[in-house]
Amino acid sequence: MYTNKDCGCMNSMSHRIFIGYPIPTEIQDVLAGYQGKIRRLPIRWLKAKDLHITFLFLGNLIDSELERLNGAVRSIAEEIAPFHITFSKIQAGPPGVTPRLIWVEARMDRSLDKELISLKKMLQDLKIPFKENTRAFHPHLTLGRLNSSGSLKKDHVFYDDLGLAFTVSNLEVLESHLSREGAEYKLVASCILKGKN
Repeated sequence: MYTNKDCGCMNSMSHRIFIGYPIPTEIQDVLAGYQGKIRRLPIRWLKAKDLHITFLFLGNLIDSELERLNGAVRSIAEEIAPFHITFSKIQAGPPGVTPRLIWVEARMDRSLDKELISLKKMLQDLKIPFKENTRAFHPHLTLGRLNSSGSLKKDHVFYDDLGLAFTVSNLEVLESHLSREGAEYKLVASCILKGKN
């Protein structure tokens, strides 16, 4: 295990990895309550403890890549100051296309596009693979994924004006485990945001 007081990382053989932001337990519990109100839909729901915001999906990494990622995440965390997120509404997503998810729209008090570009440059220099997305970072939280037999109305809003707000002070590396019941996530690394506003 790689660990220090600011950033810890577990070493294993192979990992399906992404970088994300943690959600406070009390916010997870509130969102789980909204899941319960729309259980009638054919959705594979994420467990409350697994709710998160994805910053960058990398895919499968071997041990040496994961070790290099640990340093890159620590470095970028030193550039990012803690910031505020507000969850605004629960809707079918992604917006504008045939939806396969129910997700929570999020508003941030500032853009992280510059930091995301810096992180991608670090990963390229370190020869760490990641999934490229040409669109600007669009913060959201996935509550559940539609089963193959179901359908959702495009851009349908289930709940509006949620008003759930919190401060993000850590950047996390998470490992995803896929099963028939859905995805489960395990914390691999957590790095404190040390940038200045």
